[in-house]
Amino acid sequence: MTFRLKIFLLFASSAIIILLIAILAVNAQFQRFSEQQVQKEFSGISSRFEYFHHIEMDNLISLAVNISDAPRLRGSLATGDRATILQAAEQTNVNYLTDLFWVIQLDGTIVAKVDAPQDSGQVMNNLPVVQDVMKGFDSGDIWLMDNMLYQVSAVSIVSGDEQQGILLIGNDFDEGISNKFIRLTGLDIAFFNEESLISTSLPDTMEAKLKNVLDGLSVNQTFQEMDMPRIPDISDDTGSTEYPVQRFSLANIPYAGSFFSVVNVNGDELATGMIFRSLLQETQLLSRIQSTLIIVGLIGFTLALLAAYLLTKQITRPVDELVNSAEKLGEGDLETAIIPRANDEIGKLAVAMDETRKSLRATREELIRNEKLSTVGRMASMIIHDFRQPMSAINGYMELMVVDSISTEKRKKFAENITRQSDRMLSMINELLDFARGEIRLSRKTVSLARFLDEITHNFDHECRRNNICIKSDLFWDGEVTIDEGRLQRAVENIIRNAVQAIKTDGNIYLTAAQENGTLRIKIKDDGPGIDPEIRENLFKPFFSHGKSEGTGLGLAVVQRVIKEHGGQITVDSKVGEGTIFTISLPLTS
Repeated sequence: MTFRLKIFLLFASSAIIILLIAILAVNAQFQRFSEQQVQKEFSGISSRFEYFHHIEMDNLISLAVNISDAPRLRGSLATGDRATILQAAEQTNVNYLTDLFWVIQLDGTIVAKVDAPQDSGQVMNNLPVVQDVMKGFDSGDIWLMDNMLYQVSAVSIVSGDEQQGILLIGNDFDEGISNKFIRLTGLDIAFFNEESLISTSLPDTMEAKLKNVLDGLSVNQTFQEMDMPRIPDISDDTGSTEYPVQRFSLANIPYAGSFFSVVNVNGDELATGMIFRSLLQETQLLSRIQSTLIIVGLIGFTLALLAAYLLTKQITRPVDELVNSAEKLGEGDLETAIIPRANDEIGKLAVAMDETRKSLRATREELIRNEKLSTVGRMASMIIHDFRQPMSAINGYMELMVVDSISTEKRKKFAENITRQSDRMLSMINELLDFARGEIRLSRKTVSLARFLDEITHNFDHECRRNNICIKSDLFWDGEVTIDEGRLQRAVENIIRNAVQAIKTDGNIYLTAAQENGTLRIKIKDDGPGIDPEIRENLFKPFFSHGKSEGTGLGLAVVQRVIKEHGGQITVDSKVGEGTIFTISLPLTS
């Protein structure tokens, strides 16, 4: 993994993590805010209902007082006739349409029940509201009767200063307080107990579903079985038990609701009320916000990747330039300057690297100068050393040639020796010049291969016979080749001369030429002592000389360069004690 990729992944992952945390935080914050709003909305809802309930109860008591002043109702009570009282009660209730309309005698006996006349005659003096009226003050309570909740109030029916009876009226919660509260607040309401759902503001089609939901909710309810509902005194400050806000789903719609207990004056819990509403609007808003957050997240993700890429590129560009500069330094390029892009740590590193480059360049130049001086010194030493022997020989022969007693035949022999030593010196000079120039410019011409090899073997006849060395040449392909005759001849002769010097005496040298797939292969094989593997590795290096008392050490280096300039190559195969084979491969060109 590259440094740039690591930096990119670091920035990209950091940006994405921060973006995800921000999105999750916004989403969680909105959900928390929504939850807080719901909690705040329902935190005092039961108290509001209780307050509304008290107002409605006061209104109901006031209504009962107004009804009790009706002359017809008071007159019927004066007759003492139940039929007359019932008729008057029915006619009076037509104007008010209450759900309960009872006329009760002072002894607690029901004289008339508009809602259920057949129940008249029942004694109700044990009811708290009746007892309150008997004591001289108006009262109001809640009843649970026939699985229905009622607000009831009881007042005295007075004629002059005389109390003639008790009027008790009541309204069903659904028709009275519940509907008004729903219209006022826009909330839904339901009342239920352990046995059944008493009432709800939801449509009839939803009642069964709501009952199933309520059965699954955990609500602490304590009910007491009783033959007759106990009726609380609304005027008492009993309060109500309030439960935490609960969430539930109804017909795949989320709801939230708050529970409260409905109790009578005796503290008996008659039912549990639930004020609730749909959270569909909040859910849809949350869904839209989440969709927006996803879109924003995708855009942010793309921007984060783009920013990470640009930032990574900006940061790693100087590093890449330093890496490229370091690679160039490693390849030996000490001329290209390293320019700092900024005055930061990377810029300081670039300055330090450029100073290192300058130092290396100065050191290299110093080494080159020293190497040149060393090479010149070595070459001068070799020239002096190598020329000393042939010059001494030439000087000796020259001294002998001027002696009068020397015969003409010997003088001729001495002249040949002088010529041979001069040629030897000329050959060494050519090697030195070729090496010093570093470039060999070939002068090609087309020559006969047979004549080329015959001339080479002829040049060694005398020397080989003197040392009892047999030199043979075999030509397996006869044609013409385009070569630099003089340079290639000296190259082959250099190899043969090395073979003669290695054999010293009593040996064989075989010179062969053949053509293989458009390539001319010239092999020089000898049966000399062979070449050690360690020496073989350095054969073609300049100034390398092993086991020779004369020469520049440049012979095989120049040979290799001449052959490469011809587009060919030279290889050596040698076994110690068996001999050596040099193979020259040259492409045949017209």
